[in-house]
Amino acid sequence: MSLDQREHIDEEAFDKEAQELLALPLDQLRMKDNEWQKFDRPCPPSNDYVYSIQLLGDITGKKILDYGCGNGWLSVILAKRGGLVWGFDTSGQSIEVAKKRAVANNLEERTAFAKMSAYKLDYENAMFDLVIGQGILHHLEIGTVAGELARVLKKGGRAVFSEPFGDSKVLQAVRNLVPVALNVYEGSQERQLTYQDVAQLAVPFSRFVCKELQLLSRLDRVFSGKRIRRSLNRADKLLLDTFPALRRYARVIVVELTK
Repeated sequence: MSLDQREHIDEEAFDKEAQELLALPLDQLRMKDNEWQKFDRPCPPSNDYVYSIQLLGDITGKKILDYGCGNGWLSVILAKRGGLVWGFDTSGQSIEVAKKRAVANNLEERTAFAKMSAYKLDYENAMFDLVIGQGILHHLEIGTVAGELARVLKKGGRAVFSEPFGDSKVLQAVRNLVPVALNVYEGSQERQLTYQDVAQLAVPFSRFVCKELQLLSRLDRVFSGKRIRRSLNRADKLLLDTFPALRRYARVIVVELTK
């Protein structure tokens, strides 16, 4: 399947998901203060979403690219926290939601959204201080997008991605024996990133760092109690920090790249 065909499948699927949000009145797209202020608090163990955003540091006045911005939720958070945010996505309907969400939060002057492909970014060279993406790379051909990603980053700029991870053949065999139903649409190219993917992504960059998260917390599909989940998360941090060999069994990975 060609890259264009893959993107078209993704576009159709996410366009459908965006329709419901696009129909909402503006007041229902207004973000609560807690949704963007919570990143000032300590990161809960194993929370890749919070960790990846906190990894950006102080973003006041920084030019930031929300890579695969979807409906603009993260873009609004970044703009609320002082960033100047550009966002792109292959889904035109999602981009319309993102624009509407920016209006609802009075952030039209701090955000700019456009429909485009990750394989051909319509941005100037060295335009951004920071790039961030949440669950986007596993839809893409990593080796093909790496160069474009590096091109739009300034020298010394950083890119941070949080992605589903799976680098264990043993764990994959277990998944095949005991499959878990996933919300994956027909024709999807979704997969889990591996260390080989990360190595490909890092080629045009001077430095990269990986943080693997969620080991025992995979059991959240079995245990739903908050107390049990907190215990599993604390155990995750201890095990992953103490025993590096266990990291390839983690569920998610946060990758930080420096140009």
